[in-house]
Amino acid sequence: MNKRNIFLFFAAAVIFLVFTFSFCGHPAEKITTKVDTVLAKVTSKDMVKDSDAVILGTVNGLKTTIAASNLRPEEKDIVTDVSISVEKYLSNSKNISAKEVVVRVLGGTIGNKTMISENSPVFENGQRVVVFLKKGDNDIFTVYGWAQGKYTVDDSNIASLGKENDIFKGIFGKNMTLNEFEEEIKTLESDPSQN
Repeated sequence: MNKRNIFLFFAAAVIFLVFTFSFCGHPAEKITTKVDTVLAKVTSKDMVKDSDAVILGTVNGLKTTIAASNLRPEEKDIVTDVSISVEKYLSNSKNISAKEVVVRVLGGTIGNKTMISENSPVFENGQRVVVFLKKGDNDIFTVYGWAQGKYTVDDSNIASLGKENDIFKGIFGKNMTLNEFEEEIKTLESDPSQN
């Protein structure tokens, strides 16, 4: 190759790289958006009275998508739609009969973009959970009380580990087995001071 051909080759390469980075963006930089929220402290009575249903079920699917923000007007958020097979309704003031529900939570990852919120509940496939539901649009539910309304069930115990345990004890006063929790829900539902 002579000097002219080498120069043309490098000039073409530089033009190609400038075009690629100018119009196609830089290589996938990870972008994380953190949404800060403040949770209003709720009582066990509030949780039962103000939720539409309390379910026991198993997470059988997670789908991350982009949806209109409920927190930031005219913005979009990354959300995760959580499919839960309902094993049992522990409370059901709205007479919901679905065998499977979809619960939408703030946060997730799409490509190189991640959105997180410290107070948003986190679900995992196969996880057995108790969830306080609030019915939203299009048969999509939200978790009433955010992180205060989702608890993992492990070996018949509710919320036995970490942050979930601290939240649960802060609302319900102590650790409980699933059977004890079901009795607590029935007691709270029948409490005349609830009305």
